[in-house]
Amino acid sequence: MGFWLIHFQGVLLKNISEVKIYAAVSKMTNRKHRDNWESKAGSLRRRGELVEPFVEVPVSISTKAKHLALMKAIMRAAERDWKWIDNFRFHDLRHTWASWLVQAGVPLSALQEMGGWESIEMVQRYAPPRATPF
Repeated sequence: MGFWLIHFQGVLLKNISEVKIYAAVSKMTNRKHRDNWESKAGSLRRRGELVEPFVEVPVSISTKAKHLALMKAIMRAAERDWKWIDNFRFHDLRHTWASWLVQAGVPLSALQEMGGWESIEMVQRYAPPRATPF
């Protein structure tokens, strides 16, 4: 979800066009590549060795396709099920997603890891224990 929030946080769903989605997906970079570089760079620095500058690597075409399919499904559901909500934002989906997982019995610690929250308190803010999605 983090990638999408970078591009669409605070944006009303009705203002997210296919062009904007494709533009966001075209900018996707491989986070695993960055994680590996950071790990290797840290090790090299500790040994006092030279660290090559980081060079972004785009994600694979299949990763882009998966993200596009997810966004298309979300947008279809939003158009069909939430069109009566005038001020629905992309970020609201994060709250809904977290609430559904809590209702399904997913432990808060697992939800914290999946959602990338730093504290359980933040998880509870997004998905109160007795949350009801809109």
